[in-house]
Amino acid sequence: DCKMGALATRAYIAQSGDTEFEKRLYQYFLVQSNTHQPEDLLHRFELFLEEYREDFTTHVSEERFATLKSSAIEALKNQCRNINDKAALWDLLAFEEKGDFTLIDRRIEALENLSYEQFLTFGEEFLSRSNRKRLAILYTGKIPTPFTYLPTTVTGLSELATYAPRSTEQEMNTR
Repeated sequence: DCKMGALATRAYIAQSGDTEFEKRLYQYFLVQSNTHQPEDLLHRFELFLEEYREDFTTHVSEERFATLKSSAIEALKNQCRNINDKAALWDLLAFEEKGDFTLIDRRIEALENLSYEQFLTFGEEFLSRSNRKRLAILYTGKIPTPFTYLPTTVTGLSELATYAPRSTEQEMNTR
């Protein structure tokens, strides 16, 4: 939108997206700048999000909502462009989703049943400062020029960081 474009011309790079991880959908919003401190960027984007939320129905009219909804449904229906994509989807459904081959159909049905009023309520709650599930990670530093990736090994990687998945609901219920 216009405001975001105006913010982006002030020496920021902004990006947003989503990812599903451990059966949870995460939305992320990334901002990078060579001229602004992380706290300054955080305050500017908090203000942007709050103003966007306050005028949410102007930014996402009922007509635009219908277009976005239709587009999301079509994307789910046509997500497999070739045999490789279809095989990857079946692999995901068979192994990651424990054989739930109805997942895509259920997501399509959920989108079809989503009303504009439900969307507005969710959108306003999601963008609000009172959303206790928001997390800001501020990073300061210089990237070496030219930027290069350094080779590593599995052992070297485990020395840099570790990851342990959360317990599954079933494991938690048996404790």
